[in-house]
Amino acid sequence: MKKLKFFFLIILVILLLYQSINYFCNDIKQNNTIKITISIDCSTILSNYSRLDTALQKEKYVPANGIILTETELYINEGDTVLDALKLATKNNGIQ
Repeated sequence: MKKLKFFFLIILVILLLYQSINYFCNDIKQNNTIKITISIDCSTILSNYSRLDTALQKEKYVPANGIILTETELYINEGDTVLDALKLATKNNGIQ
C-alpha cells in the first residue's frame, strides 16, 4: 500500500512539474519583445523660442540644446504603438 501511495505521489509531482514548465514556456513564447531606439528632441522650438509662452521659456521645459532624451534603447512588446513606446521611455527616464 505504501508503494502505491508513493507511486501516485511521484506521478502527481511529475504532472505538477510538467504543468509549471509548460506554463512558463508558453509565457516566454507570448512575450515577443522588440528592441527599439527612441529619442525626444524639441530643437525645432528653439528657432521659434520667442513665440513660446513665457511661462514655458525656462531651461527645465526647453533644454538649451533642445534634447530632452538622448538616443535610448528600449524593449517593447510586439504590437505596441509609438505612443506606448513614448510613455515607457518617459516613465523609465523620469520625464513628465
